[in-house]
Amino acid sequence: KLVESRARITVRIRSDIEMFEGVPETAGVYRDGATISKKLSGILGDYYLELTPGLQGATLQEGDEIKNVIQGGGPEAILAEAEKITKDISKITSSLADVFGGEDGRQRLDAIFQDVQDISRSIRDVTVSNTERIDRIVDNIERLSVDARVILRSGGDDVSAILADLKASSAELRRTMNSTSDSIDNTFGKVDQAVATTQQALDKLDRSLAHVEQVTQGVAAGEGSVGRILKDDTIAREAESLLGETRTLVATATEAVEAAGGIIDTVGRIDTIIDLRTDYMVGYNAFKNVLSLKLQPNQHKWYLLELIMDPRGKTNTVRRTRDGTGTEPVYEEITETTSAIKVSFEFAGRWEFIAGRFGLIESTGGIGANLYFFDDNIELAADLFDFDFGPAPRLRTYGLVFLDLFLPWDWASHLYFSAGIDDPFNTGTFDYFGGIGFSFNDTDLKGLLTVAPVPSL
Repeated sequence: KLVESRARITVRIRSDIEMFEGVPETAGVYRDGATISKKLSGILGDYYLELTPGLQGATLQEGDEIKNVIQGGGPEAILAEAEKITKDISKITSSLADVFGGEDGRQRLDAIFQDVQDISRSIRDVTVSNTERIDRIVDNIERLSVDARVILRSGGDDVSAILADLKASSAELRRTMNSTSDSIDNTFGKVDQAVATTQQALDKLDRSLAHVEQVTQGVAAGEGSVGRILKDDTIAREAESLLGETRTLVATATEAVEAAGGIIDTVGRIDTIIDLRTDYMVGYNAFKNVLSLKLQPNQHKWYLLELIMDPRGKTNTVRRTRDGTGTEPVYEEITETTSAIKVSFEFAGRWEFIAGRFGLIESTGGIGANLYFFDDNIELAADLFDFDFGPAPRLRTYGLVFLDLFLPWDWASHLYFSAGIDDPFNTGTFDYFGGIGFSFNDTDLKGLLTVAPVPSL
């Protein structure tokens, strides 16, 4: 914003970047402090501000001021110097025009020459008007010198009278010279002043013209930065090429930043919910453990990844040929149960209080549904999967009740109780269970998703 004809720049800096005020020194300089300078991006480019954070001193806080402001250098300094030279030339020509240009200048020159003529005329008039007096003074001096010589030779008593006459003559001569010396001094003083003023103006004009001629010759010959810029078009071509490359680079960087911003924005909206649940299987007298990761971009869609340790294990049925020598081969089926970890990976979508799921459930294909009540503090779920397990596919129904429904504390929203039945349609495998779970939104895991390497095949 504009503050008393000067620009005040307000800079917003990320909180993880420290800016230092520096150590105060004389003349308002803060040694090793943050600096800001105005730079020119190219001969034909725009200006930009360059900041350095500094090394020592107090840390700049909200509302503080960067003390070290560095004036621009390089091409802008050359242009500024050329502008100063142009202003000096303009001042000199303006001064010459004020002194000698126009009717006033001509009148000033006429007045100077008129003063010189008047002074010469005054000297001539003084000399002519005092010719008789000067002749008389010279005669008196000559007679006095003769009388003095006679007196000195004779050594008479009239020496005192002669000296008295000489004293009177010298006094008269002094009065005559004093009466004319003021006019002569004033006349010559005016002449000296006029001549000195004229000489100063001519000297200044000579120096200015010589400086201007030297600068113009150097520029015309291509000397100096300004001369090279005006004489050689290589710099202009290089500047145009650099400007084109810079625009391409900026466009590419902008696209990359926008793409990265889109990815980061998408990842930033994802909730990463970790869930740990332990259920006690009554019929098997064993615990079933489930670790799940729920990636939820919004409340209407999520992805669910589960690792399951089931006491039932993983059952596979293998059909083998027992006797193939007869006309009808004899087969046998072998059912094997292993304790391998089961995996679930499901896609889910929600409408109002109903959600549907499909995908891989406990390492087999399946579908599922969820119902939500009381601000999601009560959840009812059903899974239908493993369609080749027995006469009927496996069905598991269960409910979750979060403690937040009864307790006012924040930690209560992460704990819940579970209970349900498993596989009611197959004889010998029906069971029921109950357990406890813990669920939380891990923001640190969300940050790992932005820096995790992409797997390659």
